[in-house]
Parts: sequence; structure tokens; C-alpha cells
Amino acid sequence: MAVVYYAKGSAESQLTSPSDIRRRHNISEASDVGNIPPEDGVKLVPMSKDGIASLRGVVAVEGAQDFSAIRRQVVEARRREDH
Repeated sequence: MAVVYYAKGSAESQLTSPSDIRRRHNISEASDVGNIPPEDGVKLVPMSKDGIASLRGVVAVEGAQDFSAIRRQVVEARRREDH
């Protein structure tokens, strides 16, 4: 049976991870944690010193990805939101 950990969010939108989880994954005060939104919740992933590159392979995708095209789509969507 899986262990379920409880964490409560603060008024400042901060989430405190249980100490057992922080120790197991070497998460300290200076650590970065990535938030991945799967369909059924949120997945928290400790980030390494490699930054976003450490997330490579965390989300399954089909086929090759054109990151330049994806970036252009995001920039365009944000531009539309601002106007």
C-alpha cells in the first residue's frame, strides 16, 4: 500500500513538503522543485543543478518535438492574452 503524505498550502501559495520526503530526495531550502500537472493532480520533481534540463523524459511524448515551434506558440498565446 502506498504511503500518502499530507501537505498544507499557505496564504502565500507555498507548500511545505514533509521532512521525510525532503530528506529522501535531498531537498533543502535552496532546492528547486518542478511542478508537473498530469491529468489527475500534481507531480513534484526535485530539480538538479541542471535546471529545466533535469526534467527531460519526465513527461511522455510521441515523436520528435520542435521546441522552437512550441516556444513560438507559447509566445504568441501570451501576446494574445496581454491584448
